[in-house]
Amino acid sequence: MEWQVTLALIGGSFLVLLILGVPIAASMGVVGAVYILLVTGNMVGLEAIGLGTMRSMANYDLFAITFYVLIGELMLIGGLADDMFQFASKWLNRLPGGLAVVSIAVATLFATCSGSSAASTSTIGKISIPQMLERGYDKRLAVGSVAASGGLAHLIPPSILMVVYASFNDLPVGHMLLAGLIPGLLLAGLYTAVAVTWALRWPNAAPREASVSWRERMVVLRKLLGPMLVAFAVLGTIMLGIATVTEASVMGAVMALILVVIRRRYNGGLLRHALRQTIITTTFIVFIIVGAKLFSWVLNYSTIPQYIVEAVADLPVTPTQLIILFMVMYFILGMFLDTIGQIFITMPIILPILLSLGYSPLWFGILFFINVEMGMVTPPYGIILYVLKGIVPDNISMGDIIRGSIVFFLGDITTLTLVMAFPAIALWLPGVIFGS
Repeated sequence: MEWQVTLALIGGSFLVLLILGVPIAASMGVVGAVYILLVTGNMVGLEAIGLGTMRSMANYDLFAITFYVLIGELMLIGGLADDMFQFASKWLNRLPGGLAVVSIAVATLFATCSGSSAASTSTIGKISIPQMLERGYDKRLAVGSVAASGGLAHLIPPSILMVVYASFNDLPVGHMLLAGLIPGLLLAGLYTAVAVTWALRWPNAAPREASVSWRERMVVLRKLLGPMLVAFAVLGTIMLGIATVTEASVMGAVMALILVVIRRRYNGGLLRHALRQTIITTTFIVFIIVGAKLFSWVLNYSTIPQYIVEAVADLPVTPTQLIILFMVMYFILGMFLDTIGQIFITMPIILPILLSLGYSPLWFGILFFINVEMGMVTPPYGIILYVLKGIVPDNISMGDIIRGSIVFFLGDITTLTLVMAFPAIALWLPGVIFGS
């Protein structure tokens, strides 16, 4: 069977299940499991499903997701996430689209404490979306700003996926993490520009907030202390070489818990609620990962990604055109394949090509992760879409979330273009810090 036909059958089956209302994790898992059983035979197929599921669950890096989600829940009950929201609100509320801009700013700050976009999106969404809707914001602007900025946690350090990318490609993790900082901040700025432009073009979509005195703005600065301590416990310990990403997530959770106790927000009921929400969110994410692994196994077994990569690599184009084609390819793959799957399947083929052309794998990694940002809000795989759908009111449809998110692609595409044209945006900071 030609790989194009196989891709059409796999993708078509997946889309049909989604249209029928089957959850994303189950859709991917069912398509993967059925394909494995049909192709490999009953016993071998069942064994592959069992082993694949166990390997997906028994992943040390998944512990980091649990603790990053716990950090978010502890920051919620401890008022730390709300502190960030109040700080950003006082300083940014008079901008057009003020609360959407505030959401983006808080997501940027939270990204320095969380290596998981799903955890960041869930936490920021629970705080900001109800407030925006209550104050009359257009629902697409409200969910779109959170969906777009939630993905910053995969570009701004610490990023779990960047560690995976660096480790898999034998790159220095510290260099890789720092390479994402300036592009991440640039992307946050461009998301802000999109939100402001949206509010200026359609003023009814974002009612203006009341003015705030400079005294109030200066007083609220103290609210940054707690979040900064959590950020240092996570990001600072990684940068200083004290802890790995997973260990830093535990240190961040401990720091958040200490601040909860100091602020007298600790009680058994709240802690049980935080742990319960952590289990629910982590389970949701892990089930999606398990389903995605089965789905990725199917694509890998069918050698579909390899065919796509080789077809692109063999085209008679210039190096710059080849990089652009790789970006298009990753955008398409991001619709169907999880990020780790993309790294493991495509990088062994693409990295040698890049090195032979003299391109930096750190620079290309940043381009790749900007594409990951877009893939996380692109159906059918977009994990952020499903995380948001689980926390927004019922009157906000998946279509609203998608249409609101796609507008912010203007920021992604602009950042992608700038980093492609000026590699120093990604490479300057690692070079300054590490002298290479």
